[in-house]
Amino acid sequence: MITVIVTTYNTEKYIARCLDSLINQTFQDFDIIVVDDCSKDNTQKIILEYADKFSEKIKYVFMPQNTGAPANTRNKALESGLITGKYIIFLDGDDDIENNFLEKLFITAENNNADITFCGYERFDAETLKVYCKEMTNNKYQYLEKKDFNDDLAFFNTAFWNKLIRYDFIKDFRFKNVCGVDDPLFMIDIYQYTKKLAFTNDILIRYRVYNSSTINVHLVLDEMKKFRDELVNIKQDYLKNNLIDIDILTLFVFIHIGISMPFRVYRNKLCNINEYIKLTKEYFDNNFSNWKKLKYLNLFHAFSKHGIKGLGLWGCRLLYKIGMFKLFLMFYLFLINKLNIDIKW
Repeated sequence: MITVIVTTYNTEKYIARCLDSLINQTFQDFDIIVVDDCSKDNTQKIILEYADKFSEKIKYVFMPQNTGAPANTRNKALESGLITGKYIIFLDGDDDIENNFLEKLFITAENNNADITFCGYERFDAETLKVYCKEMTNNKYQYLEKKDFNDDLAFFNTAFWNKLIRYDFIKDFRFKNVCGVDDPLFMIDIYQYTKKLAFTNDILIRYRVYNSSTINVHLVLDEMKKFRDELVNIKQDYLKNNLIDIDILTLFVFIHIGISMPFRVYRNKLCNINEYIKLTKEYFDNNFSNWKKLKYLNLFHAFSKHGIKGLGLWGCRLLYKIGMFKLFLMFYLFLINKLNIDIKW
């Protein structure tokens, strides 16, 4: 009834734990496809041991060479012909899940006839185990139908490890190979065709955050450009299909391109931040010109519906307009470093 797709690369430290947590689920009507991206450690050996021991549950695909992108391994699973479930879920080989993870998501999906079902989650430091945040735990919705879609879509977490997805709904889609942002690109695209979302506020999965100091500057900047270009393509689909309010897409773009990406550039000193902010504003003006008068960033609406985060978004737009957005980045970085927390938009 559920096919769990686990993507791995050099996860020998965690993969056995991940597979054990799946094998011991309270819900047992599922199978597992593990797709390994040519690991250099003992990950493949461990996968083979589990596939031999649990041959009725576990199938595997080993990529012939490392692709370096989750999009490729996920697409490989979608094209493998091995998927048997009514629903699928994508996990990473180092994810921690509760023993009722599949059961709770399945019951919620079935009870609400949902295309996509969300659960709550924690993000924690892989080294210190400190919990950075708990998210998707205060949803006011049991379900959300297409006719009621609103700006909340732009705020929903876009990662795939906390979502159960109806396979028939997703089977013809493919992930775009834009490293680091393939999840948000996929989600904002398929929202157009989604009829119903469902939610459980229970925290059912814990996601590890790694603090890597090694960053390929040119690669990251290239991927950011691809992200911007792909969003313009998706905008054309939104306008052509007219299935969802284009302002929802614009808000999504403002959050990801206008805030998350510049902060990443500023924090990691990837390039001149003033030039990057200028480029970002030009991108908005040329491709999403409604950003300046976006109804979802009206002060009253933003604050009354989304609280401090909404107020922050309204303030960010104002700072962009007056050419002082760098002030927000400076304050944001100070806040994160001072409080030692991981604040996600």
